[in-house]
Amino acid sequence: MKFVIIEATSEGIAQHRLAGIKVDCAVFTGLHKEHIDSHGSFENYIKAKQQLFIKTKGTHIINVDDKYFERFINIPSDNKITFGVASGDINQGKAALKLRLIGDFNVRNGLAALCVVRAYGLDFDKAREALANIESVPGRMEFIDKGQPFKVVIDYAHTPDSLETVYKTLGQTRTAGVGRKLICVLGAAGGGRDKWKRPEFGRIAQQYCDEIILTNEDPYNEAPEEIINQVYSGISQTQNPKPKTQKTLDRKDAIEKALRSAQGGDIVIITGKGSENSMAIGGDKKIPWSDKKQVESILERYYNQ
Repeated sequence: MKFVIIEATSEGIAQHRLAGIKVDCAVFTGLHKEHIDSHGSFENYIKAKQQLFIKTKGTHIINVDDKYFERFINIPSDNKITFGVASGDINQGKAALKLRLIGDFNVRNGLAALCVVRAYGLDFDKAREALANIESVPGRMEFIDKGQPFKVVIDYAHTPDSLETVYKTLGQTRTAGVGRKLICVLGAAGGGRDKWKRPEFGRIAQQYCDEIILTNEDPYNEAPEEIINQVYSGISQTQNPKPKTQKTLDRKDAIEKALRSAQGGDIVIITGKGSENSMAIGGDKKIPWSDKKQVESILERYYNQ
């Protein structure tokens, strides 16, 4: 095996899970506020991420579009390559990168991959062609089409920044004439994880969405009703909350309500689970679950008879 590519989480770095691994190239794609409860502060979270780059002496690849890039750009390395949509050593214009995937974040991910290709002297044109041929990434802004007259998207977004990016990106396609209403199915993970995010999810959803359906999402040992209420507090505390909002603990029921509510040109966006195939519930149990399979089953029932 010549190349191994891994995603290094901040908690994994802080817990020394990479202690026995010699990393040759580290890629900084960006920072979102996450795992604050685990690290104690956002500053500690950044320092955990920095450790990967301090440990890596070979190549550092840095996203200069991210507002925290300066915390990483000056860490010493033998080789440094920067990227961004319009700036950096490799950008969309210089790389002539064209994607089927929507969103600037996908452009940046593609550019990061091309930086790795450049660093190791691989075939740049072949890599660019491969990126251009990707139709979807499982669970990441993944469109599901079963012949329905509206768009359905599932996405793993589970931080305020990523949620806002997804809503904003879909909203931009809508203003271009693709859709009318933006209908979201939204929850938040339990297990004591970053409870501060829950009201933020609600606030962001009410800002961008026309209809909101709050539901269960990996509650672990927390009360699902309480998690949903904490997300709802971000909606109710805003001035003149405009979206139609519903609550249902049954995630399947929530998805079906969203799909049945949608009309031609609307966009249904289901966030939080992405391509995951299980749901964590009380008693340290996991049950089989797939947002995609649920969507496909419901759509086939109504639109593919």
